[in-house]
Amino acid sequence: MIKLNTSIKPLTVAITSAIMFVTLQSYAAPGDGTGDGGGGDDVVITNPVTEPNAKRIKEGYPLGLMADWMAEDDVYALNPVNIRAGKHPDRSDPEDGPYDVVYIFPDEATADAWWDPTNPATPTPPDEIPATAVAFIHWMLDNQSGSFPGVMSYSDIDGFKSKNCIMAAGDRIPIPGVKDGIVKDCSNPQGSSKRFKINVMQPDEPIDLVYNVETHPLVYTNYDADAGEGLPTHDGIEESGRIYRILQKFHNASGMDAVDSLGQPVVRDGVRLAGFRVELGTGVGSTFTEVPNANTDGLQPDKSLGFELRPCMADHFFDVRRDRPGTGTNDCADVYDGGGDPLVDQPIPQEIWLEGEYSTFSPTMYSFNTDKRTTPVGGWWDKRPSGINPPEIQTLGKLDSGYTDSANYTTRIDGSVPLPGYYGATTPNYFDIVSTQATGVIDGTGIDIPSPFGYMMYYGVLADGDIGNLSQGVYEDPDGDPATEGDLKAWWDGDEFRWGADPTYDGNIDADAFTVVPRETLVEWALFPLQEEPDPATGEFPAGPLYELGEMDDLAGLNVDTFVYLGRKFTGPEFTVRLTAVPVTSSAPYGPGTGGAPGFPMAGGEYGNETPAWVANPAPELTTFINNDGVIIIRSGIAGEPLSIMLADIVTGELPTATVENLDTGETENVELLQDADNPKMFSVSLPTAANGGAGSNNDGTMNVWPEQTVRVSYLDVVTEAALDGSNPQIRTDEVVIPFESLVPTIPTSDDDNGCSCSTNPDGSVDPILPAAVLFALGYLGLRRREEKNKQER
Repeated sequence: MIKLNTSIKPLTVAITSAIMFVTLQSYAAPGDGTGDGGGGDDVVITNPVTEPNAKRIKEGYPLGLMADWMAEDDVYALNPVNIRAGKHPDRSDPEDGPYDVVYIFPDEATADAWWDPTNPATPTPPDEIPATAVAFIHWMLDNQSGSFPGVMSYSDIDGFKSKNCIMAAGDRIPIPGVKDGIVKDCSNPQGSSKRFKINVMQPDEPIDLVYNVETHPLVYTNYDADAGEGLPTHDGIEESGRIYRILQKFHNASGMDAVDSLGQPVVRDGVRLAGFRVELGTGVGSTFTEVPNANTDGLQPDKSLGFELRPCMADHFFDVRRDRPGTGTNDCADVYDGGGDPLVDQPIPQEIWLEGEYSTFSPTMYSFNTDKRTTPVGGWWDKRPSGINPPEIQTLGKLDSGYTDSANYTTRIDGSVPLPGYYGATTPNYFDIVSTQATGVIDGTGIDIPSPFGYMMYYGVLADGDIGNLSQGVYEDPDGDPATEGDLKAWWDGDEFRWGADPTYDGNIDADAFTVVPRETLVEWALFPLQEEPDPATGEFPAGPLYELGEMDDLAGLNVDTFVYLGRKFTGPEFTVRLTAVPVTSSAPYGPGTGGAPGFPMAGGEYGNETPAWVANPAPELTTFINNDGVIIIRSGIAGEPLSIMLADIVTGELPTATVENLDTGETENVELLQDADNPKMFSVSLPTAANGGAGSNNDGTMNVWPEQTVRVSYLDVVTEAALDGSNPQIRTDEVVIPFESLVPTIPTSDDDNGCSCSTNPDGSVDPILPAAVLFALGYLGLRRREEKNKQER
């Protein structure tokens, strides 16, 4: 879900930190003393092998104003020839500086016509979305590590498979416990916001990004020229170059309204996307020239400039010793270079261009439950990856997903079969949820329409409420902070809120997949809404988990991995990467058109392009599910923190009351709930607690509680009409288990403490203080027990 200001959640950061620690450890193996290079630090190199004429993309990014960047257009990685900074309501933030995004135009003249930063009369950009822009890039990333202008390049980075990348701009990644975080570069772990974000505003129009190139020696520090070791070879051909992995994500923002040069609004309805293509060349707009021999095989070694499509590359190419041990870690390890000659044969264990990772939707939404990013649960929509099938056209200068019948795509990363009458490269398990994931729905109604997803969705200006044809979902914010990104809990199909593929979050797709969320659960979520402003009294946000409705923008975004080979024979000072998103209205041969061209049956209204039911019937607010059938909920913090009691009901007359009971001690407290000022159907009260395991006095305004004790709240619901189960009145209840806490240890009074770090209970007994990791696990298990109990009761 798109947020205007985002940061990593604590648990996400902890997981990222753990992954990062493991990643760093894997590159810190000491030398093994054998002299074979196994450890990387026990071989003396007297004369490293060097290729002085190697090329690289320039590094760094401008930190000043747009005019400063244009004055030094050849200094940084990204050339601003057709780029101008600007403002955008979806990304506006007063602390972001003078710009929110950079807009990409077809060419320099069009960019200058919108805004010329070098003109003293126009020092700031127009406060509008330009109709002539084809796309924009933003740098507001989930972990707040982004910087203007959103894109940078790195070369020769240790610990990164291809050693070079084009990625999201920024200096540091915040990591808890690490002062100032860590350096942001290609080798950062997955989930650390490395992809730069393109928002496509005009499909069928090329989006050109120009990168500056310089000569920079390529030094092989693991190889010794004095020992006769030379440059890498492939199939007996010597080569030297840098392979850049382009880490990007693009969204279908074709529904964004804009403003023309006369200040008049340009209204756009948005269009679905059927695929995309990427091209290499020089120049922008009408001056774009494809790389020489662009239609030749993209696998040739030592190309001057071209896409790298070899799935397996020799370690030698990436300056890793060919005689290193333990190469059998992937499918490439059994591939050898040298034609069987034992003197030059080397294993080729580096995996580069992988068809299954060419372009994918969010791994949180679609991934195997063995994917290290989502283990052990897997994807929310499906336990298989999803995206665009590998390009139909794979040449030195063009990758094109194509538009043939889906039956022609033999490589299927989702493991599913073709859908009848379906054209395009989108994998079936994204395209049709009913046919591929929701066949087991047995709730009597099914999902509202046969194919609610179809071709890649779109959205407009979210700040204006234009969500295009995206559905909405209920998002949970575990920490209650609106600046952090929530976790999807349920989605709206145009008629019902439904779970995803795995309602129990156990990693399996069972018969309960995509079933309807119980009304009581929706009411419980309504009782704990996410607040956009902190509590005026405390300055803090309420403790999570809290809930809100949000747009499912992951259904309109695609992660794309492209590999560009920059060889020593390249002579130009710059090159262009061209991305074109192709809509269902495109005409053969994939140029601008109105749809319905021969061999391209994807005009409006065809299969996969239907208007989803939720467009005419958008998701209702959760509070609309509150009726006479009252729902009461109790939540707790650790012992000593207040109990929160929430009630959703239609109440007339006197304020409602409830009874709170400690089931382990028998203590009871009767409380009166106060009505919410903004919603007359919601009531709440906060009951203070004392950290004491023994029973306190009844109705003294404070309840004694201790970890693992169970507290129940009971509410007599005098309904004004028959309840759902026919009873009238009826008692509503809810329970909570007090979570574990780390208490202050007592100082041992004798030497005979057996090394115990202990705390004293209220009754005088002594408990050991458990390690933080154990406390976290026990608290989590207590939360899961509570969730399972609620599930069984419902």
